[in-house]
Amino acid sequence: MKRLIVTLLGLTAVLASCSDTTTDATTTTTISTTSTSSTTTTIEATGPVICDVIIGVPAEDCIVNVGDEVKITITNPNASDEMHLHGYDLSSGEMAINTPTSISFTADQVGDFELESHVTDEVVMMLRVTE
Repeated sequence: MKRLIVTLLGLTAVLASCSDTTTDATTTTTISTTSTSSTTTTIEATGPVICDVIIGVPAEDCIVNVGDEVKITITNPNASDEMHLHGYDLSSGEMAINTPTSISFTADQVGDFELESHVTDEVVMMLRVTE
């Protein structure tokens, strides 16, 4: 019986608190979040790819990617010369002895291209443009 009275008193206290007519102001805070997409940064080399050619010194193939800016620098320490890059139809113009001369262009064709002396018809370098 004591147990029933204690339970009823507890229940009465709970009900009394539920029927309280006083109200408290309630503040609602909305937090919005934004998701950011991941970004990829591509770092590109600045300046042209430089291929150096010295006539009389064996030159390795100059390998570049299509779209690269290319600068071929040619020096003939032994004679005046003129170079021609086949496929691109570019010329160095007349080159003075032992004076570096350059051919600059954008590699926009894929393939192998010979750099040839107009004086000796010797292929002095092979330009390889890859995708």
